[in-house]
Amino acid sequence: MTQRAEAVLEQALSLAEGDRVELAEALLESLGADMEPTVEASWRQEVALRVRLAAEKATPSLPWPELRERLVARMNERRSG
Repeated sequence: MTQRAEAVLEQALSLAEGDRVELAEALLESLGADMEPTVEASWRQEVALRVRLAAEKATPSLPWPELRERLVARMNERRSG
């Protein structure tokens, strides 16, 4: 990811949840013409699997503040490294 994209991501992550949802939808929609039906189907399967695993508590999860902190730290490491 470019530094510009990382900066945009960091700004996007600081938005309110509703704004992040709208932004994510707009970004995905901008790829719509390029996304093949098989890609869409694969994403739907992956989401269904993750929802099921989360409901079964089969995979570990982190609270959003902790996950965000880890992601920001990782981005900062990449920038400085």
